[in-house]
Amino acid sequence: MSDKPPKPAEETALARFAAIAPLVTRALAKGEARAVRRAILDQLHTFPDDSHRKISERTLRRWVADYRAALPKGTMAALEALYPAMRSDKGVPRKFTPEILEEAVKLKTELPDRSIQDILLHLGKAPKEATLAYHLRKRGATNAQLKAPGKPFKRYEAKGVNATWQSDVMDGEFLPDPTCPDKFKEIHLMAFMDDYSRYVPHGEWYFKESLPCLFDTLKKATVAHGCAARYYWDNGPIYRSRQVSLVCGRLGGKVIFSTPYAPEGKGKIERFFKTVRRSFVKEARHAGIKTLQGWNKAFWAWLDRYHHRVHRTTRQTPHDRWHAGADQVRYPDIAEIREIFLWEESRLVRKTGTISLTGNEYRVDDALVGKTVQVRYDPLALATVRIYVNDQFRQVAEPAKLVTHTHRKATPHRKEDKYLPLPSSKRLMERLVAEHQEAAQAVVVAALGVPQDAGTRTIDPLDHLDLAAFRVVVEKTLGKALDGPDLAACEPFFHRYAPFRCGDVAIALADIVAAKGADRHLEYYLGELAHVLGRR
Repeated sequence: MSDKPPKPAEETALARFAAIAPLVTRALAKGEARAVRRAILDQLHTFPDDSHRKISERTLRRWVADYRAALPKGTMAALEALYPAMRSDKGVPRKFTPEILEEAVKLKTELPDRSIQDILLHLGKAPKEATLAYHLRKRGATNAQLKAPGKPFKRYEAKGVNATWQSDVMDGEFLPDPTCPDKFKEIHLMAFMDDYSRYVPHGEWYFKESLPCLFDTLKKATVAHGCAARYYWDNGPIYRSRQVSLVCGRLGGKVIFSTPYAPEGKGKIERFFKTVRRSFVKEARHAGIKTLQGWNKAFWAWLDRYHHRVHRTTRQTPHDRWHAGADQVRYPDIAEIREIFLWEESRLVRKTGTISLTGNEYRVDDALVGKTVQVRYDPLALATVRIYVNDQFRQVAEPAKLVTHTHRKATPHRKEDKYLPLPSSKRLMERLVAEHQEAAQAVVVAALGVPQDAGTRTIDPLDHLDLAAFRVVVEKTLGKALDGPDLAACEPFFHRYAPFRCGDVAIALADIVAAKGADRHLEYYLGELAHVLGRR
């Protein structure tokens, strides 16, 4: 039987981390630490039972000490240190009749200002104050829940780089469905924006508005531009997922939800989306771009221009403002990235020695038949999953029946193309992409260590590599020809983890060689490459 704490305990740990985050996510001077600690003690904090209460100084010190003591083992271990101790009487029923509870809820709803003591006067014989207060919170019958007055929004700006990241989703154009060209699917832009600099760590268009796509965007933003101390977004279903809060907690960031029906709180990213619609989407529609890959290529080229344009509020470019504080950015341990972003579900191993996940069937060790295992997986790459027993890794399982490569399917929509192609829009998109590729190509050429005029083939950083080109990039970066065994090792690695973009592979390998040297065995570099690209 697994010793893993239940989900309520995990949610309690996330709530405790949210309370202490201002103290543990950045270095503080002694006087500043006292002010932050006092502010935490004066605030009302939200907990999984929907209660809003203050915490004592003793409790705050204990949570901070537990978190910091476990932090050397990684942010995941530090988060686990905040799990509550299991109750010895868990599951024992309490005496509390439904009739008394219904009467109490009715009294509170009639007059929200009634205190617990007032309600007890009405009820006569009733439970203790704390017990009644707990059940009223569970039923949504508290002052805060029954009365939700609006409040004005003040202009806000984070105090530094990666202090707060905003995120949202924007609907876009309908493109031909690659699996059914006579039908159309709507694409969606998922993006993260640094509140302080207005820099976009990553944005990408997808055919789906789903959790796997959100995690893909967050992973790419984190690997490239580090972790944020706070993540701020709305109450949409994908952002409300428990998995999202868990991943952000593992990254050491606090999740903050915007006020419902109040888009002013996300003003910066909403304003960015307005710019995207007015400047990029309008031109991309008339440029006649019909593939998701082409749409993203053009968007990333446009985004590079956006980052180098002076913002009228900050009077700086987002690129310059973000990079001025880049030395303070906290990056995750590359070895932990894979574990941080894996999803997890429990499955019972059937008599056939298989488990089922999202319609796929995976074959596992026959010795696990009849046992419950934890399945950890990348929702965008279901070709393999990882099997754990009592949190101990057991095996990598491959599919006996593979129905889908991703966690969710999108429902195609039929829509006619109503935008007239304009030659001027097409020329603009082609020029932006060409200029962006030329600049990126220089970076890749430098990473490969070859002169600009070497070879006759142009290096396109955004192109996906085939096996032969992958071998060439590895040879050039390591500065040596691959022999027979090394060439043989490249092929299974490529087929397991592809596709790769040329620029991603070249720059990642160059960084690994710069840090570790070029005299190690090829399998070492391939293993590190898989970690950096988030493929293991």
